[in-house]
Amino acid sequence: MKNETVRAIDAATLVRHWLTGASGATWLLCGALATAGPIYQGALGTSPGAQGWTAVVPPPASETVAAGAVTLDTTVANALQAGYAYRLPVDSGAGFTLSFTTQLLAESHTGNANRAGFSVILLDDAHQGIELGFWTDQVWAQAVGFTKAETATFNTTAMTDYLLRLDSGNYALWANGAALLSGAMRDYSASGPVYNLRNFLFLGDDTTSALARVGIAAVGVVVPEPPAWALLLGGVLLLVRPTWTARWSFRPTASAERRMR
Repeated sequence: MKNETVRAIDAATLVRHWLTGASGATWLLCGALATAGPIYQGALGTSPGAQGWTAVVPPPASETVAAGAVTLDTTVANALQAGYAYRLPVDSGAGFTLSFTTQLLAESHTGNANRAGFSVILLDDAHQGIELGFWTDQVWAQAVGFTKAETATFNTTAMTDYLLRLDSGNYALWANGAALLSGAMRDYSASGPVYNLRNFLFLGDDTTSALARVGIAAVGVVVPEPPAWALLLGGVLLLVRPTWTARWSFRPTASAERRMR
């Protein structure tokens, strides 16, 4: 790593350097991993930064909290980058499912057809995972070379409950309970920060070639029921099969169901 400086910094500095284009360093994310559970709840009336996230929202980008969601806005200019990062244990070998409830209110990518004004990045404990781009009418995956890959036509302008699962080298995305997108997990680590991080989650605008305004109502980790087990009841052997369930409600309040225009 010639001419590179290796140093440990806090998550806020790491994301800030990434979003503002700092170079010449290899960044190591420090600190304990967060535990599973709801990791952002817009219904609490506070921003992600107030709920343990690393928030980078440099003016004139803005965030507002209302109607059970935070609205992140980078529509002033393509050059703006802003978003929220979180560190949590992501074991894709055992299977990991992220839930997020969002509404894309506006998006433009006239600067580059391989970019999106709102993206979700989820990386596991081996820094492999997926980056998803959201347009108003499509959801798609970034290839390793950061070109548009698997694509699904979908209206993202309504408040939508998404499930993103990493499992044994593959990812899958559901929207309101319906399968939407799937493919092989990626290793973007050759591109450096933040793609070389382990156990990393990001929601926001990470490009200078697109812009967006997005409402984020909830984010959480979906936990599985215990493994299948047999129950002997009245001489009858019953096989109880596991199902994936959320241990809390991800749906926003009724007021958040309205368009946040």
